Amino acid sequence: MTTSPSPTDGAASPEDSAELALARKLGREQAESFDLRLREAETRQREERLAEAAWRPRSARQAWDDEDASLKVVQLESRLSELSAYVRAVDNSLPWRMIQTVRRMLGRGW
Repeated sequence: MTTSPSPTDGAASPEDSAELALARKLGREQAESFDLRLREAETRQREERLAEAAWRPRSARQAWDDEDASLKVVQLESRLSELSAYVRAVDNSLPWRMIQTVRRMLGRGW
């Protein structure tokens, strides 16, 4: 049986310290066990949700929307490469460079 420290002692007895250390150890082990079970449950739920989202049959409308979006991306990338080629051609053209040289002399260069 343990006795509580008297108010004048200011320190716990060795028996109380041992009990306190044991209680802390048990509490830490219980918390770690609970944390591990919780993480495992969350991992299972996450895997189930991802599997459901990946394997869920999509409607025909969703499939067409995805295909349309992919086609639009390809068209935009193509248009972007065309415009980039045009800008490079203009920047490298002799008339453009001459105009920019004159503009710089007049203080209006780009």
